Amino acid sequence: MQAMPEEKQTLIYSLLDRWRKASYLGEQNEDSYLYEDEAVLAYFHILELLGNQYGSMIDLDADQKVQSFTREILENVFFIDNAKTNADLVKLIHTTLSAYKSVKPKILRMMQEQGMLEPKSKALIERFLEYRNAIAHGQVNLYEDKTIYPLKPFFTHIKDIYADIESIRIVSARAIGAFLGTTLWEDQWHELIASELPPFEYVQLFNRQRVYDKMTWQQIEAGNNNGVGVDVLIHYYSKGTLKLMPFGQALAKYIREVELQEENAMLLLYVAAILADSIDASVAERSRELLIAIKDSEFQARFEMRDVLKELTYQGKEPQWLKSFLIERAVR
Repeated sequence: MQAMPEEKQTLIYSLLDRWRKASYLGEQNEDSYLYEDEAVLAYFHILELLGNQYGSMIDLDADQKVQSFTREILENVFFIDNAKTNADLVKLIHTTLSAYKSVKPKILRMMQEQGMLEPKSKALIERFLEYRNAIAHGQVNLYEDKTIYPLKPFFTHIKDIYADIESIRIVSARAIGAFLGTTLWEDQWHELIASELPPFEYVQLFNRQRVYDKMTWQQIEAGNNNGVGVDVLIHYYSKGTLKLMPFGQALAKYIREVELQEENAMLLLYVAAILADSIDASVAERSRELLIAIKDSEFQARFEMRDVLKELTYQGKEPQWLKSFLIERAVR
């Protein structure tokens, strides 16, 4: 530390203090759920501070590419060799590009320079950037007319019930460690990336190329080479990123051919609950048969079907047939 420039020393002290505060807020939030928003902001601020160190690299790269582009266009397309015209065009393009020089590219450039950037880590940053913006700018209506366990004492800007502060904690810790040229938090970082779901672009590719047509139900359940499987499709549907029609198309073959087993009962419960309302009559019928089979199975005590109903309802995707089915069973 003593050999570093004073400016860098000050930055490192700021980063470590910020991380210490964020960790405290995160620990206090574990039981109380009082500081979720504040902890996310504090951890993300670390990434912003680090990202700012790489803003000049973005400027330099952009300027080099813009200069090359304008010369190529003016000289080889419009046959103009004029320094002032070139300078005016460069200025115009830079003015346009300035709108894109936001927090996100700085953080992603920082991660690229530190060897941390890949599709999963990019999706993770984009996810927490969305949370950060919602918290910082108050763009999300806090009120919720429905809630779900665990009950939080206050409404939160983070509406995703799968959000985990631990993820941004590890990202920020590893970013500091990499910035210092150490391997600190490297193992936790690799474990985190391994556990992250595939980015949504992989799901879109899975649907667009109809990859599922060439897969058995067992392969669809386990996931393809990119990790896209039943659990990933359920996740993106629940979040609202994946719409019902492509969800149904991707899992129609699976729901028709799958065999109910204790190991896949929970996955099947979610898929069948959603597709029981499908406009495809055969898919809806098979889904309803599976829901009845799950309800009557010897291992149904391992989970509560009403919890799935509550979760999907909370996310704005109330499964109508499952709701009617459970009411009917309760009345008997």
